[in-house]
Amino acid sequence: EAFNRLNHVKEDSEKEEELREAFGLISAGSDSITAQSLQQALNSSELFGASVEAQEAEEMIKSFAIFDSGSVSYEEFCIMMDQQKQKEVEACFDSIDSAHKGHMSPMALSRALNKIGENVSEEEASEMVR
Repeated sequence: EAFNRLNHVKEDSEKEEELREAFGLISAGSDSITAQSLQQALNSSELFGASVEAQEAEEMIKSFAIFDSGSVSYEEFCIMMDQQKQKEVEACFDSIDSAHKGHMSPMALSRALNKIGENVSEEEASEMVR
């Protein structure tokens, strides 16, 4: 699955470029993201402005690192980001499919899009879900 996720990212040159840029910022130009570089990036007001302790950053690295090397390579970063994107898409779908039927009705999609300011009629939503 990890290999498929990596290929999925590499197939989209725009997405890969964005990930390379983000990886470069977080890794501080290195070939991997360490707990220290992650902590510095997350605590940087220019990037995220969070308050992350060293132990939290180490735990994040452990959870993201596939190869258990103590750091996250570019490939692992791509896989992790693709997994995160999939989780976000699933959460979004679940919020629209409130009955958990495994599909969304045009009416539910139209309502959800209208809530976020996208004026979409039920007819237009019907075309989207086909």
